[in-house]
Amino acid sequence: MNSVIHNRIIDPNSLDPANYCQSLLRIGYLYGLIDKEASYSIQIQLLELLKSQIDSYTRSQSTSVLTEVAEALYKSILYTISLAIKPLPSPETAIDSLKTSPLTVLFNTGLRIANQKSYTAQILFKQIQKSRLQTDNIAYQSTIEKGLHPFFNAYRPRYFAHDLPGLNIDYPLLVPITNLTGIEYFLKTLTSLKLENHFCLSFDPQQIHMVLSSHDENYHDLLINISYQLLKNALACTYLKKPLHDLTLTPDDLSILAQKFKGCNRKSLLAIFEQQLVLLFKAHNLSSSGCDYFKLALPELTAELDTALKNKTIDKFFALYKEKPLNRILFSTAEPMPPSDYQEFIEEFKSCRFQSDQLAMIQLSVHSLIDFKKILLEQLFSISQAKAVFDLLSNSDLAAFYQYYMFPMVEGNAEFSGDELYLSTLLQSYLSVLTPEHQEQIRLLSSRLIISPENFY
Repeated sequence: MNSVIHNRIIDPNSLDPANYCQSLLRIGYLYGLIDKEASYSIQIQLLELLKSQIDSYTRSQSTSVLTEVAEALYKSILYTISLAIKPLPSPETAIDSLKTSPLTVLFNTGLRIANQKSYTAQILFKQIQKSRLQTDNIAYQSTIEKGLHPFFNAYRPRYFAHDLPGLNIDYPLLVPITNLTGIEYFLKTLTSLKLENHFCLSFDPQQIHMVLSSHDENYHDLLINISYQLLKNALACTYLKKPLHDLTLTPDDLSILAQKFKGCNRKSLLAIFEQQLVLLFKAHNLSSSGCDYFKLALPELTAELDTALKNKTIDKFFALYKEKPLNRILFSTAEPMPPSDYQEFIEEFKSCRFQSDQLAMIQLSVHSLIDFKKILLEQLFSISQAKAVFDLLSNSDLAAFYQYYMFPMVEGNAEFSGDELYLSTLLQSYLSVLTPEHQEQIRLLSSRLIISPENFY
């Protein structure tokens, strides 16, 4: 019996991704791949690691900590080791590594991986901020502006690598993350948001608004995934061979779709939409990784469509086009830094030797247009260098600046102060190097923004 178990190949899907090391040790022992001697050696090394971590955590001031802290440190050790052995070719290889490699070596390898992933997360966060959607959905905007950034300052991979400190994510992802924690969860969240943003940016903001408001006129208050709502219409439009970027569906379109789907079950609907998804992503020149990600949402999507077809409520599943006047977008930013924090930021900012470091500081720490404006008024950058600073802004941010510091001048009724004139000069210089299409996009968005004065003053 034992020999049969010993010869089994471990199914990777039977392992818990959030507790990889623990589940691997348990299954390895069950299958006879870890004998009692090896198990005892691993346990002793884990206890030694815990002792070392407690000593480091207390700065050698104490040999004991609260039970909850000790448990957290122990979980972090196992999580960090998991980061080191997960990339190995198979569970069996990972078990061999646990048996033959000193756990201190695996722990240090995992710690380096955690730090590398944290650095990758910072890059992704910058990309997400730059590709932020032009929508007034509160959950989405608050997650991008306030919910993600606190993680970077609060995360402590050396002691609590499995934790998710500082995160406040209200916005639901297209594909929920249920089997990860720590930096892996955070990195997966950012990766998902980036893919969803890139998909949504393939469509005009007004069409996005049309789809979402058709779903619910008060969509800005709802916890809905924007890309999921767009995906349904986009796939239908692709199936009907409508023009690229079109999301509009009429009652006649729904009648045609209902006829085409007649007699389809969930399996055949899934096959149809998988094919349309590939066509959609190729047409929009989107990445294959994005296609793979969105494919994970299709089983739920086609199950809902199947139910809608049976209940003859297809008009509730897809968003119907409604002719409405151009809606305006309510624009707001995060709270500015307290004066003491801002002064500390400026002092550190001025001490940076390289402009790239200064730009990184702005990207990671500045979330208010008030603070952004103050930094520009410090005149730390020349007019030519300011281009790199404006490059950090999203189109919505640029449109807000345009509304305050360019539009009055364009209209010929500007009564700018010296500071305002300086900001207008910087922005005008920046806009002059953008493509005409990009400039027009910013001007159009600017005409639709409703900006509270406290965003700038």
